[in-house]
Amino acid sequence: MIFFGGNRLNKYLVLFALIVTVLSFFGLLTNNDTLLPFVLFGSGILTLISGISELRKKQERTLGIVYIFTSLIALSWGIDLVIFFV
Repeated sequence: MIFFGGNRLNKYLVLFALIVTVLSFFGLLTNNDTLLPFVLFGSGILTLISGISELRKKQERTLGIVYIFTSLIALSWGIDLVIFFV
């Protein structure tokens, strides 16, 4: 099933991921730099959620920690772009 078991929260996460993907493709096609902070925020939030869910699993703790640190980097880049360039 596309929504990972039919959970309502997972459906919204997939929809949010699709919106972030469409924004990033639209930004690439139009060469629009103003969408980049929103794409970074969105991907950072999605990676943070993935990292927290992987961290809860006992076998995948290292992968969860890597996801969380990657999301913090993406979120900090997004904040930096909003503060200094927009």
